[in-house]
Amino acid sequence: VIDQKMMDDAKATNADVEGFSDFVRTIRGVEVAMMVLENADGSCRLNFRSKGKYIINGVASELGGGGHKFAAGAIVNESIETLLLSAVGKTKSAIITQSGQA
Repeated sequence: VIDQKMMDDAKATNADVEGFSDFVRTIRGVEVAMMVLENADGSCRLNFRSKGKYIINGVASELGGGGHKFAAGAIVNESIETLLLSAVGKTKSAIITQSGQA
């Protein structure tokens, strides 16, 4: 999660945080990475990356976005807190369903 205060404090641009979810995905044991970036207008950009075990574009689609099976995203007009609750819950449900644990 990267909020606007973090961006302002670091004098960062959106280009500076590109690839964060790809970086997290390189960590051993991580199958799905998610990044939430608060935009200057208060909306949030959500990025998903999967190593290929789990299809995540359905979650992005449920949140108003889309993308490829293993790389997807959305722009959502919700607070970070609200979006995290929704996105984490939907992602967890998708992983459980795809794992056959549902």
